[in-house]
Amino acid sequence: KHMASLSLGFFERERSGRLVARVTNDAEAVEKLVTDELVRILAEFTFLAGAAAILFFLDVRLAAAAFSVIPFIVLATFAFQKKARSFYQDLRERVATVLSFFQETLRGVHVVRAFAQERTSSRQFEEVNDAWGTAKIGTLRLSAEYFARVDLLSSFGTATVLVYGGSRVLNGELSIGKLFAFIVFLALFFDPLHHLSERYTTFQSAMAGLARIAQLFQVEPEIVDHDNPVTLNKVQGNIAFQGTDFRYNRAAPFALQNVNIDVMAGTTLALVGPTGAGKSTFVKLLARFYDVSKGSILIDGLDIRRISLQSLRSHMALVPQEGFLFGGTIADNIRFGNPHASDSQIEQVCMKLGIDEFIRGLTEGYETQVRERGARLAAGERQLIALARALIADPSIILLDEATSSLDSATEARVQQAFRAALVGRTCVVSAHRLSTVMHADKIAVVEQGRIVEAGTHSELVSKQGRYADLYGSWLSGATATRV
Repeated sequence: KHMASLSLGFFERERSGRLVARVTNDAEAVEKLVTDELVRILAEFTFLAGAAAILFFLDVRLAAAAFSVIPFIVLATFAFQKKARSFYQDLRERVATVLSFFQETLRGVHVVRAFAQERTSSRQFEEVNDAWGTAKIGTLRLSAEYFARVDLLSSFGTATVLVYGGSRVLNGELSIGKLFAFIVFLALFFDPLHHLSERYTTFQSAMAGLARIAQLFQVEPEIVDHDNPVTLNKVQGNIAFQGTDFRYNRAAPFALQNVNIDVMAGTTLALVGPTGAGKSTFVKLLARFYDVSKGSILIDGLDIRRISLQSLRSHMALVPQEGFLFGGTIADNIRFGNPHASDSQIEQVCMKLGIDEFIRGLTEGYETQVRERGARLAAGERQLIALARALIADPSIILLDEATSSLDSATEARVQQAFRAALVGRTCVVSAHRLSTVMHADKIAVVEQGRIVEAGTHSELVSKQGRYADLYGSWLSGATATRV
C-alpha cells in the first residue's frame, strides 16, 4: 500500500529488483522472526529463567560460580551484534543486486540474444552471485565464531562448577547428589542459551531486513493531495501553462522553462521538437506525475495542485510510447481503463479505432492471452490496444506521448483518422516526432531546450519560415526519400 502511494519519480530512480527484494526476501526474514522464532525465543527465555531460579534454589554459591561466565557471553554477543549488523545489511544488498540483475536480464533477453551476449550476461551474473556468496559465507563464518565462543564459555561454566563443587563435596560441604542435580539443571540452563545464540543470527537477519523495509517507509510521496483537495465532477478541458519551470532535481538543468501556452477545451495541442527537448516532461507535468518548480498548470482555471489526484487522473487518459500490457486477455487490458465497461462497449471502441477485425482474427479473439508485457503481440498491436484502453475510459483530456511511433504509416493514418473522430469534444495533448501525426492539430508548439519557441497552426508555422518550417522540410525530404 505504501509503495502504491509513492510518486513516479521514486520508481524511476529505484531498481525494480531491489523493491522486489524488500517485498519478498526482507519481508520473509521479518515474517520468519515474528511467526516462528519469536514464540521460540520467548519459550527459551522462560526456560532459561526457570532453570536459573532452580540453580539458585539448589545452591547460591554454585550458581554464582556457574554464572561467572555470563558477562563474557554478553560481551561476545555485543561484539557479534556490532559486526553482524553490517554483515547482514551487506548480505541483503547483495541479494537485491542478484534479483535486480536477474530481473533486468530476463526483461532484456531479446537484446542479449540479438547481440549474442549470453556468455557476457552469464559472467556478469556469476560476478554478482559470487559477491552474494562471499557475503553469505561472511555471515556464516561470523555466526560460527559466535556459536563456538558461546559453547566454549558454557563449557568453562560447567568446568568451574565441577571444580568448585567437587572441592566442596570432598570437604563434606555438599552432597554428591545435589552436585549431580546442579549439573543436570546447569545443562538445562545452557541448552536454551545455546539455542538463543543460534536464533540470534535469525534475529540479526530479520533486523537487517526490517531496516531496509523501514527505509522504504521513510520515503514520502513527493506528489500528494492538497490539504483541502477539490473533486472535479465534470471537466471541460481548458488547459493553461503559466510561467511554468521544471527540473527533475535541484542539480539538474531545467527540463522546461518559462512555458506559457493555452489549450482550449475540445482542441488538440501537438508538441514537436528534437529528442530531449521536454515534450514528454510536458505530458508528465500535466498528469501531475511531478509538480512544477515554478509557475502553475491550470485545468478549467483551477491549479491542478488543488485537485485531488484521483479526481484529476480519472478525467485523463495517458498513452505512453511503450504500449505496456498486463498479463491477461486483450479484453482485460482494454477494460483496465474502465473496469465497468461491458464487452459491447469494448468492441465499439475497437471498431472506432479499426482494430476489431485484427482482434477477432486472433485464435481466441478478445479472450486471447497477451502474456506478461504483451509478449504475444507485436509492438504496434500492443500500442493499438493501449489506445483502446485510453478511449474506453471516456476521458475529457487525452495525453499521447509518442503514442503512434511504433505503428507503420498506413496503420498510423487509419488510427489518426479514427482518433480524430473519437477526440471530438475532448482536449488532446500529443507529443510526436512524425509531423504527419500533428499536422491536423489545432495548435502546434515547437519545443527546444525546454522552451516553446513557436506556436500556431500548421499553415501559420510553415508560412513563418521558422523552426517548424525547417522540421517540416526535413520531414518532407525524408518521407519522399522513403517512398522512392
